[in-house]
Amino acid sequence: MQRRNIALILMVLFFGITSGLIIFYYKGKTTEGELLESEEKYRLIADNTTDIINILDLDMRFIYVSPAVKKVKGISADKALSLTLEDNMTPDSIRKFFKGYDRLVAMDKRGDFESDQAVQLELEEYCQDGSKIWVNTLITLLKNQNEELIGILVISRDITGSKKQQEIVEKEQQEKLVILDNLAEMVTYKDQEMNILWANRAAENNYQKSHDQYLGRKCYDAWYNRSEPCPGCHVQKALELGHLYRGSINSPEGRYWQVTASPVFGETGQIVGIIDTALDITDLKNAEWELKKLNEELEQRVRERTAELEWTNKELAAFTYSVSHDLRAPLRSIEGFSEAVLEDHGQYLDEEGRNYLERVVAASRRMSDLIDDLLKLSRVTRQELHRDRVDLSAMVEAYARYLQEQDPQREAAFIVAPGLYATGDAALLRIALENLLDNAWKFTNGNAKAQIEFGSVTQNGKNSFFISDNGVGFEAEHAKKIFNAFQRLHSSEEYPGTGIGLSIVQRIIERHGGIIWAESSPGKGSVFYFIIN
Repeated sequence: MQRRNIALILMVLFFGITSGLIIFYYKGKTTEGELLESEEKYRLIADNTTDIINILDLDMRFIYVSPAVKKVKGISADKALSLTLEDNMTPDSIRKFFKGYDRLVAMDKRGDFESDQAVQLELEEYCQDGSKIWVNTLITLLKNQNEELIGILVISRDITGSKKQQEIVEKEQQEKLVILDNLAEMVTYKDQEMNILWANRAAENNYQKSHDQYLGRKCYDAWYNRSEPCPGCHVQKALELGHLYRGSINSPEGRYWQVTASPVFGETGQIVGIIDTALDITDLKNAEWELKKLNEELEQRVRERTAELEWTNKELAAFTYSVSHDLRAPLRSIEGFSEAVLEDHGQYLDEEGRNYLERVVAASRRMSDLIDDLLKLSRVTRQELHRDRVDLSAMVEAYARYLQEQDPQREAAFIVAPGLYATGDAALLRIALENLLDNAWKFTNGNAKAQIEFGSVTQNGKNSFFISDNGVGFEAEHAKKIFNAFQRLHSSEEYPGTGIGLSIVQRIIERHGGIIWAESSPGKGSVFYFIIN
């Protein structure tokens, strides 16, 4: 900006000197030799300046064009003399030119014109190749010794580069204003006295104010008709602190706002303004309160549900005690008396009678086993977890030896991957592994070369343990329901059991935050995978 002002001053001085030369020439107040000497001196200046100097007569014909026109517009000075204003300027620039000229003439008619006065314009002119440039132009009037208007002096400087840069800057500024105008937040710019200098559309819409109703006024006056800042004003706090301030406020109309006030600093470090933003968070606040209310209600329901569960657990414990003690006694009596009848009076019974008693004894034993498994299922559901690092490989190896000792005549191979550990409750994990191994041992009984394997694989980025066998297997469609209590895929005579073992395993794995699933096909064995978190 300073450079432009200096350039304009120099141009004014230059056209003042040039116009002085012409006036000096027309008034004839010197000798011919002095005139020629002065004319040569000023012509040298005109011919060597980088600005284009034009002199026009009152008919708007060029009578002098400086050589700079060649460098700036690609037109020789001689050719330029033959051109008209229409050849040189765009229509809009011609209108601006004549408007400036008419203003100077009006000043002259009023007697207000001085020889060093000029009109400054930005005009768009044509070059030799048809392209356009922008020039900063100074126009003044030329008079003779009788103060009669005899011509026009026009001095032009190429500002195309700076003009394009200015257009780029203006475009960027306009884009920023468009962005600010389309923000949901209210944005205002204020001076250090809290006078509003600019506000975006969101602010205007919120306060239903037009430009002339708020520009230049104190924000608290323009927005709220107050004579002093609002209580707890964030803008005032930012001005006092000298740095960005964030907070939330409750406006007089009952809305809640998230606000920021950020000081703007000048070149010397002083605060020259402040940017104020405000976002309506009323709906968010209401949702927050509603969520808080729902959480309180949920906590109350959890407390009530917890109390119900505690009561249910007590009832379950009482039921478990009843099953453990009250049902076992009659079962033992039924089994004991049935065996006694068989031993002491079996010779008096026919084959059908003995068969009936044997079936009563077997049913009593199955019922006793079922009670044991139900109690076990109840315990693993309620038992408190104690997490430790558990050596699963060692557990499997120990139980595999136990199974082989119980039935040494069976040829069964156990393959156990060493060093497999998990974090969990050792007692519960032992029950789960033993049930899975019992299952594999039972369903490989008819296989002359039974093989049971324990290992681990990585699936979907997670480590999964598995126990596989080459036993009878089952249909894939039954893979999910086998974990339900009392679900049996084979008869108890062929493969004895209560149908609760896998349910116990599933409960234990799920209590560890894991999952268990099975893959199988008839005659090709089964694989049970489980993940412990």
